[in-house]
Amino acid sequence: MYIEYFTKELYEINRKLRPDSPFKIKPRAKNYLEQCLNTGKPVNILTQCCRTKYLEVRKVKQGGKLIPLKSEVKLWQEEIPQLIDLFKKYGFKIDWIFSFTRPDSDTNRTTPAIELEFMEMYQNLAKDISDILLCDWEKEFLIEKIKPDEQVLNNFDQYVKPDAFEWEFERRFSRILAEVKTRKMINEKDLKNHVKKRIAMMAEEAVVITKKLFPDGLIIIPTEEPQRFDFFKLLVPNFKELLICTLKTAPWRMGE
Repeated sequence: MYIEYFTKELYEINRKLRPDSPFKIKPRAKNYLEQCLNTGKPVNILTQCCRTKYLEVRKVKQGGKLIPLKSEVKLWQEEIPQLIDLFKKYGFKIDWIFSFTRPDSDTNRTTPAIELEFMEMYQNLAKDISDILLCDWEKEFLIEKIKPDEQVLNNFDQYVKPDAFEWEFERRFSRILAEVKTRKMINEKDLKNHVKKRIAMMAEEAVVITKKLFPDGLIIIPTEEPQRFDFFKLLVPNFKELLICTLKTAPWRMGE
């Protein structure tokens, strides 16, 4: 019963963030939390934040320097401390990794200087929080570079339904179009091939996260919509049951 009170409080946080579509805590996450509570092992928490070309647009709008948005200040001064306090209230120990990723597409990748500037801005915002580790996902955390899963890539139609692929393609197309400002800069055929590779890479990433990096279990507290993890379940069917959506989506975007 103790775990039920805890997960209920987590759900209430989620409901306030997403009143129209609250994301219930699933059995896999709940069972892992209960296991950690009973054994005294720390809860492994993973949060990822992707540094895209959008940061260049934002930097220009902010006068040539990245300045924390109100939503980012709230993230580090209210939302994350609130969650840490809640875990401690119920007797949990936590190992929380907040990792900075980068797009796999060069078209949507920003410069190393802006990647570093953004990461350092967040490190400064989080300087008084000792219960969370901020790191570069590829440089400091991954054991090896994640590659597309060959089984998914070579048998793509068996794993991915056409409408699911079209949804992902349109999502990425619209996002890249917003960054580059003109369709002429986008080769749709190349992008479709890229999206297929990216989907196969997401499938492999789910395996790497659950089997290699966190074999004892974890929960994921995302800063993106749950749909971003749809293809993680191709090889790890219940992957999305690890999600606990208790942070604002994309706090780094201006006006969102």
